[in-house]
Amino acid sequence: MLRRLLTMSGYCPSLLIVTYHYVRDPGDVRYPGIHPVSMQRFRNDLARLGEHGTFVTPSEAEKFLTGGGGHDGPQILITFDDGLQDHWRAAQQALDPLGIKGAFFVSSRPLTEQRALLVNKLQYLRSITPPEAFRSRFLSLVPPEAALLAVQPAFRAKACGVYVHDSEEDACVKYLANFSLGYDDTEMVVDELLAECGVSETVLCDELYMNPDQMRSLHNDGHMIACHGHTHRPLGTLLLEEMDAEVSTNRDALHGILGERPGWISFPYVRGDAIPQDTERLCETFDFRVALTLMSDWNVAGQDPLRVCRVTENQYAGLLKDIPRMADVSSRRVA
Repeated sequence: MLRRLLTMSGYCPSLLIVTYHYVRDPGDVRYPGIHPVSMQRFRNDLARLGEHGTFVTPSEAEKFLTGGGGHDGPQILITFDDGLQDHWRAAQQALDPLGIKGAFFVSSRPLTEQRALLVNKLQYLRSITPPEAFRSRFLSLVPPEAALLAVQPAFRAKACGVYVHDSEEDACVKYLANFSLGYDDTEMVVDELLAECGVSETVLCDELYMNPDQMRSLHNDGHMIACHGHTHRPLGTLLLEEMDAEVSTNRDALHGILGERPGWISFPYVRGDAIPQDTERLCETFDFRVALTLMSDWNVAGQDPLRVCRVTENQYAGLLKDIPRMADVSSRRVA
């Protein structure tokens, strides 16, 4: 009934895309290295979202985003980033019983190299280590100039603006690791910390990520498997050749698993400069029809399908209070 009233009261066709990362019992996480939602919270989110819009499949979302029309009123698409076992369980236990089809954006290094993504290794270490102990040991292993950078007010403000769910101290370490240090330097530090904890990266991959059979099963059940970069590096910070290699390796790995090349990509990380400057060139090169960012807003007709807006599970509630109306749709288009 609510959805029908939304359609009849001046709300225009629009699309809200919500993304999830960890879907597991928060009580199983010793320290705040990750911020999971429980399976029950995920089910509750689906119920709440379903009251405000029509769940659409990825193909229906693509039709809307590329100008082919869609449902009247608000539409909802559920997505997942990184290719975790959590996402397989979320599909089996929550999406499939409701007939909801999602899009699963997968980074391929864990599948092809049995090496975890740097971002996930950091999160894992922080989830098993007391926060102060992790910060102290991490900063003791980075170059001195990097450790000094982490105490600068401008750096700290920027870090807190990106990692809004973390403490200031934790946000600075995450920003330093993910954006300020060189990727290889950060991974060397993180791998040393994993070794100190006695963690096998191969075992971590087996426990953390979906395997090819699970991905094929999701694909065959009508869900979408799509690209998220091979190593999850922020694409906009890479040289052109590095970016193309990152995407090509990812696309080819998923092609080998699924038997078809993905037509969507989700850009890793939330920062604006993590998005490639020339998304049109990248998407034309790799035949991507849709590219997703983490710019937080509804999508309306006429937007660029190569810079699609998407929100996290902690942001969508505010946007449900601001569903686009016919009268203001032109002002919300993203160039």
